[in-house]
Amino acid sequence: MKNLQDRIAVVTGGGSGIGEATSRLLAERGATVAILDISMSAAERVAGDILAAGGNACSFYADVSSEHDVSVAMKEIAKRFGRIDILHNNAALLARDHLAADGLIEAMDLDLWERTMAVNLRGAMLCTKHALPSMGAGGSIIMTGSGKGMQGDLDHAAYGVSKAGLEALMRYTAAQYGK
Repeated sequence: MKNLQDRIAVVTGGGSGIGEATSRLLAERGATVAILDISMSAAERVAGDILAAGGNACSFYADVSSEHDVSVAMKEIAKRFGRIDILHNNAALLARDHLAADGLIEAMDLDLWERTMAVNLRGAMLCTKHALPSMGAGGSIIMTGSGKGMQGDLDHAAYGVSKAGLEALMRYTAAQYGK
């Protein structure tokens, strides 16, 4: 099924996990996939696998928490392909040591909190902000949420709050730019 033929898709955090699986599926469906990742080697590996399987993909470095990195990557993608049809905001800070330290609010390390918000929430806003000018009618923005964003829990407070914020960002983006 090639129902995404001639569509240009951008996947953040596309070098591993859900982002990698999404990148591969979009390519199987016919999209050209721009894989953004903080690990260029991971992005290149996934793009290489997609190309070897007969799909279309390319890799880009971006730390999604950096407006400069995001702006440069989105401009390059739009320049190379003429537009962006699909943006999958998937990048998230999921390192085991980071999540292990993300616990009770009274013991929360401020740097951990700030870095979580920078990657998980600000990153999605920046990617949306810089993709929108190149996205025409019929474009799609997808954001990877989590059940942690809809519940309270004894651990992962920063992660959960960042995912709750992502859901609000999704609603605001839909209200402001959707049909």
